[in-house]
Amino acid sequence: MDYSAIKPWLTTLVVPPAIGVLILVLAGVFLLLQRWRMGALLGVTGLGISWLTACSGFAIWAQALLLPQVSALPAQSIAATLSAAKVQAIVVLGGGVDRTSREYGKPQPSSSTLARLHYGLHLSRKTGLPLAFAGGVGWAGALNNMTEAQAVSHWLEQEDQPALRWQEDSSKDTVQNALMLAPVLRQSGVQRIALVTHAWHMPRSLRAFQVTGLQVVPAPMGFIESSDMTGLQWMPSSDGVRDNRHVWREAFALALGTKF
Repeated sequence: MDYSAIKPWLTTLVVPPAIGVLILVLAGVFLLLQRWRMGALLGVTGLGISWLTACSGFAIWAQALLLPQVSALPAQSIAATLSAAKVQAIVVLGGGVDRTSREYGKPQPSSSTLARLHYGLHLSRKTGLPLAFAGGVGWAGALNNMTEAQAVSHWLEQEDQPALRWQEDSSKDTVQNALMLAPVLRQSGVQRIALVTHAWHMPRSLRAFQVTGLQVVPAPMGFIESSDMTGLQWMPSSDGVRDNRHVWREAFALALGTKF
């Protein structure tokens, strides 16, 4: 089944905070129909889900339970590790674009994209390997939006950073990132890559790129962790909502397979 047309809706409705809100709305409907027991049960369930999926502690627990675990590259021996794996290029995946960056007067890479890019640049400096970037406009993006790859190229020029060696800017999701970038890399003789994306996004990304036949060394960053004391991890926060959205979206996508 092709989920592309409904992807933006699915990934909004089945992940926090929407899922908790939908259950609460359903509880309200049952209460209006004077189905008190069912309304109360759904109300308590909706409140519980809304609370838990806003807590960093729940995101950390869900990540360990639902997502394959990936390890960071050893910080003290990055060059040796990638050299031993015969890596030929660093590939960074896009994570969105801020369309309305008023302070710059033009679109800018999102904070997620910049975090991935910074780590990719770090790896490139440590190893001397060239940098590739993959990122289009996404299924929910308008066709005339600046692509992630274009925004990154402009940012690198703006910040006097080395230009990308390769880029792919026509994709709409992770699977297309891999399918469209792999042939470009192969034309330059690249078969082994280090793949940079957030740790929660790495399992699905790794699967997508391995399907293309490339040999991939995962280079995850942005792990979901908390520096708060244990009690505070179970109090709702904006970070908790964000992290739970990432974890549950990835778990949902992995369950549907690489075509999602």
